[in-house]
Amino acid sequence: MRTRKRGFTLLELVVVLAVLGILASVVAPNISKPIGNEQMEAEGNKLAAWLQQTRTLALGLKRCLRVQGYKAGTAKPADSGTFTDATANDLDQLRLLQLGNGDCESASNVGSSTTMASSVSNYSATVQRNFFVPAGYTVRLLPPTANNVPIVWRPSGILRGNMNDDLADDGFDVKIIHNGTGRYLVVRVSTFGQVCTGTIGVASPVC
Repeated sequence: MRTRKRGFTLLELVVVLAVLGILASVVAPNISKPIGNEQMEAEGNKLAAWLQQTRTLALGLKRCLRVQGYKAGTAKPADSGTFTDATANDLDQLRLLQLGNGDCESASNVGSSTTMASSVSNYSATVQRNFFVPAGYTVRLLPPTANNVPIVWRPSGILRGNMNDDLADDGFDVKIIHNGTGRYLVVRVSTFGQVCTGTIGVASPVC
């Protein structure tokens, strides 16, 4: 006598599919998040390496070198004028410009943070080194806290800063942001050239 095999009922299939859906919603973010974080950390490390090279070049060339932000389609430098994250310009390129003379100190020679103004002729037409922000990301250049302070390496490898007696506030941050998710990572550069890459989502890394 042939026995009849029992199949799955519609209710059982619905229950199984519901359980699989719940598992997928829990597991998928946990898989994709580390992958995305690894990519951001890799881009942050590239940025940190470039920033370290800017200081090394200043030491090697024995010249004043300026880190300057640019945005595609703009004819002028695009640094932040207020140095707050909320109002900083989203940049797609960083450039390293060389002062034609050895005067890193006078504002008339160096220029301000938002423009090189009358000092533009003091910079060499040759850009020493570019950092092109990868597709899908932007960067924000956050110079020292005092207004109108350009980011300039002295030939000694020490940042020019705001020219006061407190050297601790002469460093700067560069924030790299993923356009799709808003995740960010901050690279901090100290007055004396120490470069450290922070943790994703931490606004003020400790070097």
